[in-house]
Amino acid sequence: MALDVLKRYNTQLGLALCLGISGAYAFPINQAHAQITPDTTLPPAERSLLDLGSGEINGKIVDLIKGGAIRDINLFHSFLEFNVTDGQRVYFANPAGIENILSRVTGANYSNILGTLGVDGGANLFLINPNGIFFGDKAKLDVSGSFVGTTADGIGFGNQGVFSASNPEPPSPLLRVNPNVFFFNQIPGNITSQANLEKLAVNNLLLLGGDIEVKDSKISTNQGGNILLAGLGAPGQVALTRDGNKLGLDFPDAVKKGNVRVTNSAIETFVAKDSNVDGGDIRIIAESLEVENTENKKDRGIFTKTERNGKKSGDISITADDSVSVRSTSRRRGDNGIFTMTKKKGGEGGKITIDTGSLTVETARREQGIFTTTKGNGQKGGDIIITADDSVSIIASNQGNQHGIFTLTTDDKKGELKGGPGGSIQITTGSLVIESRRKNPGISAITGGDGDSGSITIDVTGDVLLKKQGTIKTEQRNSKTKGSAGNISLKVNGNVTLADNSRIKSQNKGKGTGGKVTILAGGAVEVKYGSKIESIAQKEAEGNSGSIEIEAHSLLLDARKDPSNPESKRGLVQITARTDSKAGGDGGSIDIRVGSLTMIGTGSDKNPRGGSDGITTNTSRAGNAGKITIMVEGDFIMEDRAQIEAQSQRRATGDANDIIIEAGLLSLSNKSSIT
Repeated sequence: MALDVLKRYNTQLGLALCLGISGAYAFPINQAHAQITPDTTLPPAERSLLDLGSGEINGKIVDLIKGGAIRDINLFHSFLEFNVTDGQRVYFANPAGIENILSRVTGANYSNILGTLGVDGGANLFLINPNGIFFGDKAKLDVSGSFVGTTADGIGFGNQGVFSASNPEPPSPLLRVNPNVFFFNQIPGNITSQANLEKLAVNNLLLLGGDIEVKDSKISTNQGGNILLAGLGAPGQVALTRDGNKLGLDFPDAVKKGNVRVTNSAIETFVAKDSNVDGGDIRIIAESLEVENTENKKDRGIFTKTERNGKKSGDISITADDSVSVRSTSRRRGDNGIFTMTKKKGGEGGKITIDTGSLTVETARREQGIFTTTKGNGQKGGDIIITADDSVSIIASNQGNQHGIFTLTTDDKKGELKGGPGGSIQITTGSLVIESRRKNPGISAITGGDGDSGSITIDVTGDVLLKKQGTIKTEQRNSKTKGSAGNISLKVNGNVTLADNSRIKSQNKGKGTGGKVTILAGGAVEVKYGSKIESIAQKEAEGNSGSIEIEAHSLLLDARKDPSNPESKRGLVQITARTDSKAGGDGGSIDIRVGSLTMIGTGSDKNPRGGSDGITTNTSRAGNAGKITIMVEGDFIMEDRAQIEAQSQRRATGDANDIIIEAGLLSLSNKSSIT
């Protein structure tokens, strides 16, 4: 028996969605029918039919939605209300030859998906409700094609016509092709998920609305499924694109976008152990993106993951016109933020691309922030490419090598895996600030395998500030492997300042070479209050340390206390390319070309552990010290035991090297020295 509506319930559900006070997107409180109600906008012979308990899928009785208007590969449904209640299982019937099922809601209420919504077949499912869509905590999706949930007013089919929810008419006989555009005639409704939509077998999961919020939720696709979340903040048109089975969106340039917020949640594409498939990609398009985790749980944020012996992990691409914020206050170590991960003996690492106005990263523990981790058998690590027109700010509050923005390839200190080249980091921005409360976090590219670590390239139109032990670092950390540390390059139109024991360093512990550190600044380079610029061949390293090159309008090395900080202490300030004890390679060279140079030492003949105060290239074993070249157009002033040295340390068998200095004026005072 088939009727327009077979009611499961005779009651109405007064539904008040309490989504939180601050920053949540709350739907209006009203009386929403807890049912599916077809409308009368389709011809009588083509109206949608809800047939209760008429199907069986995976051994469970389900309610089937039948009927609808067929136009070649497309099946159209139209409803006054569309809600799936808690415990209900609703599936669209999928007649032969149907590739797309398009379901519109023409009434005034948003859709509540509180139970299971699916397709009895392989067709793509489009749910169109301009008022909004809410996925409750028990919601499930069972779709093997693609699922598209949107608050657009209608969806277009090239020049053939529109299937509209706000101006409902029967679908034209010409709507026989794939849909290719979404029409928003007003500010769109919001989409909110509090559901655990885990390991969905979809080709694509696409949510397109006004603001998108994923709160206390999980959205996860399995075996190569892609995820796309996008918000539109004003009327406009958004094109739907296809690349094989992959869906995409093309936004108009001038239209304001909506906001996407991910709170204590996981948005993930996942590839299981031993699977022969690449991971799915994640795409976010928004005005602003907020990713926040306040829970002490792992695997929170936006990420792609491939388990042991899997293939390539998916890429993550984020476009947020105004800002991206990644924040974790979790005190538990591990996997929070925006990241791609390939487990042991997996494939190539996924790439992360972010294009925004300003980027803020705040971390509280290791393995938090924006990062790629690749533990593959000879596979390349994932790159990170960030373009932030206004600013990049990294604030870290805990000790550890891996948090902030970093790439890590084959972190295996036993040398059991043959790691490929590490992922590189490229940042282009208006200004860069790195602030920490402990050593090491910031921006880093690290390898523990035979492959080289990635390089770090930073282009800044304004200033760079590293303070409170902020760090930029490349590292080869495994003495048993032949990988080299990557290069570090800073090209800055303004000033570069290192304060409060901050570091720019490349360090090599293996058989390869240290990375080159290059700083090109249009303004001043200032290294103050215990900070250092270093390229080091560490203990037991066989390779050479890298070289250091600095070009700037002026250079200041100041080892005094910070007069504005009562907690500041006097400490070594260094620009050094050296080999540590038991390291077998040569020290790198230092090349400085500046308009003026001022070096102010600690004033003490009992310097803290770590060598001389100033510019040094030392060797501690068989290798030779590097050459120092300093070219100063104007004044070169050395005060308070500042030092320049290219020496072979006691018990070293290698040679010292030359020091070449050209300056308009050279002044040494208070026991400063050049040796």
